[in-house]
Amino acid sequence: MGHPDLVVCVRCHKDPLMVVDTLQSIRHSVHHDTVVMAAVDGNVGMARQIEVHGFDTYAAPGPHGWGAGLFGLLMESVDYARQRYGPTHFASVDTDTLFLRPHADELLLTPVVDEQIGLVGRRRKTHPRWATTYATERRAIERVLGPQPQTYTPGEGIVGACMVLTYAFCDALSSNGYLKVPRCKATSYTTMADDHLIALVARTLGFRIENLGPGVVLAWRNGADPRGVEKRGARVYCPITRISKETGYSRDKELEARNYFRHLRGNPPLV
Repeated sequence: MGHPDLVVCVRCHKDPLMVVDTLQSIRHSVHHDTVVMAAVDGNVGMARQIEVHGFDTYAAPGPHGWGAGLFGLLMESVDYARQRYGPTHFASVDTDTLFLRPHADELLLTPVVDEQIGLVGRRRKTHPRWATTYATERRAIERVLGPQPQTYTPGEGIVGACMVLTYAFCDALSSNGYLKVPRCKATSYTTMADDHLIALVARTLGFRIENLGPGVVLAWRNGADPRGVEKRGARVYCPITRISKETGYSRDKELEARNYFRHLRGNPPLV
């Protein structure tokens, strides 16, 4: 039996109801041989709640927490997937990222045209906050990761809501010690967010970073109603949560949106 081309993993901390809905949206929208799994940060009970719905779940000993801590959860998840499924591309998605239409997994792999591509996502050339963080923490980072590569622009990153680590990159992470302490324990040498640290690591290991194409719609925060975005070509969408300056986060609004897409999938509503 061969190994899958792609593992899609939802990294999560809480709210198993929403996590399972996201996992179900992914399973509905990918090829049958694409693996759909979860990685739960420091919550064995929640991992078991997800497993009963038929999803392979890695229960991280954690907790890793947020920010740089998520890099550790990412590395552990990659290591788990490699041991369980063999060499494969690895896509990490957030709980509030939904897959909306069939063959969404094809969109994630389309940019991977050669083995020099290590990371695929919605690329940010730089971000002032993380450029400053890198400048402040550069010495500590270089003591663990080595010198800054010429191809790296301080502050470079991708939107962590949906990102693909290619099998070549995952192999390099393994062979260069990133899946083990000390390199996987990013909180010991930086406060940089995982979706910006992973870009630095990709550059350090000599890989290119490619953008996801049309059909993958990602943002950090969204106050608009996501219902109907599938009619405009979206196959992967984030965030399904709605956060406005006036009212903040609304669980009711998130359930409205999720139930709209559940209806399209033929699933009963969440309550």
